[in-house]
Amino acid sequence: MSQIQILRLRNGEDIIANVTQFSSNGNFGVSDPMHVHIDYKDKQSNLVLAHWLPVQLIKSNNVVIKQDEVLSEMEPSDEFTEYYSNAVEKIHGAIKARNAVNEMDDNQVLEVMEALNEMNQTGGLLH
Repeated sequence: MSQIQILRLRNGEDIIANVTQFSSNGNFGVSDPMHVHIDYKDKQSNLVLAHWLPVQLIKSNNVVIKQDEVLSEMEPSDEFTEYYSNAVEKIHGAIKARNAVNEMDDNQVLEVMEALNEMNQTGGLLH
């Protein structure tokens, strides 16, 4: 069973991810981890989420974190859970779109470009 959790790591980093704790060794299976940072500028605070893993270099956005690297596990607020879930959903959609484009041949790419150009010229309507 996986659930969205915030993990405070021994190095001081906070990450939010879909987390599963393995009962055999206590390690955490983590998918779609994102670094959580609060940026304080001009007397305002902004929440910043960034990839925690080098997603451009790996096949899967999953990792196992050793139990002794985790100081605490916290349940995020409903609003933050929704914010994270929406961010992950958008990332997955962008990856699927990128993969679909990468699988297209030159003629298919040209057809898409022509359709987008037509939409631009007709105010967003595609016939």
